[in-house]
Amino acid sequence: MLEEKLISQWLSLSRLLKNNRLVERIPYNEAMVMSVLLKVYPQYLDIKIIIEETKFLKSQMNRTMNALIEKKWIDKKIKSTDKRCQEVCLLPSGYEVIEATHQDSLQISKKIITILGAENTKKLTEIFELVIQNYNSENEIET
Repeated sequence: MLEEKLISQWLSLSRLLKNNRLVERIPYNEAMVMSVLLKVYPQYLDIKIIIEETKFLKSQMNRTMNALIEKKWIDKKIKSTDKRCQEVCLLPSGYEVIEATHQDSLQISKKIITILGAENTKKLTEIFELVIQNYNSENEIET
C-alpha cells in the first residue's frame, strides 16, 4: 500500500537525518534563528519576523535568543520605531559560526547530489517544494 510505503520511507529519512545532521556545530534552534539573520546580515530584524519564519513558540525563541546573546553571536535592542518590539542582528562572531555551519551543510548537499545525480536532485527539490506549498498553517497537509 502506498500510504504504508510513504510512512516507512518518511521514518527512514527522519532517522537518517537525525543521525547525519545538517547542523552539527550548534544546536538546531540556534542554527534556524541564525540562518534567518544571515539573510539580512548585518542589519537588525524584528524578532516577530524570526518567529514567523521559524514557527517557534515564544518560549523557544526566548531561550534561543538568550543562548545566542550569551555566546555573543547576536545583539538585541529595542526597536526605535516601537518601544514594545525588539530587534536582533547577527554579530561578526555569529556570522563566522553560521557561515561555517552553512558550508558543512553544502558539503552534505553535494554528497546527496553525487549520489542522486543532478536530475533526480532537482526532482526531489520540486517534490519538497510541492509538499511545503501545500502544508497549511495548522500543520496539516491540505487536501
